[in-house]
Amino acid sequence: MNFFKTTLFTLVALTLLVIRPHDPLIFAQTDMSTARRSSDTPALVAQSAAPARPLGQVQVLSGPDTCDQEDCYQIEVRCPGLAESERATLKVSGPNDNTPQGTIMFMTGGGGTGLWERFGVDAKRVLGELRAAGFRTVQLQWARGWLVGANEALEGQARLACKPATVARWVYDTLNDQSQTPVF
Repeated sequence: MNFFKTTLFTLVALTLLVIRPHDPLIFAQTDMSTARRSSDTPALVAQSAAPARPLGQVQVLSGPDTCDQEDCYQIEVRCPGLAESERATLKVSGPNDNTPQGTIMFMTGGGGTGLWERFGVDAKRVLGELRAAGFRTVQLQWARGWLVGANEALEGQARLACKPATVARWVYDTLNDQSQTPVF
């Protein structure tokens, strides 16, 4: 059992290093001095929060245009520290009574190159139920994928994450009426 705990800890520690290899700030650090006091599992010590990374800019290339009885926007996202911009589609649908209680944003896993509604009948049902309950839904679909960086550039996932974060902020600032719909 001790071998399993030690191996699991080593994999977790290596994963933390691989995810952010070029970033001087590490989210969690192992405190080996207290790791063996009461058990064989290492203790994680929280460090002070890293400063927020700057967001980028969204440029609307077209839209809103009607697509499948919903509004679609073609956008381009530029982020500081990234060599290339990325294009995406936003598919926005309001609630049935047009007075949204809030906005719920959907992104698919991996690089995010699909619309959430394409994950079958259950995904479409969930989107329909949310709209029927009074929520606006926003689906984000990337052209190449948000995890794709410029060729030969060492941009890393932390910098590339600026893309979806920038879009989420744009949706909040632009499509979500904070005075009427505080939920996002």
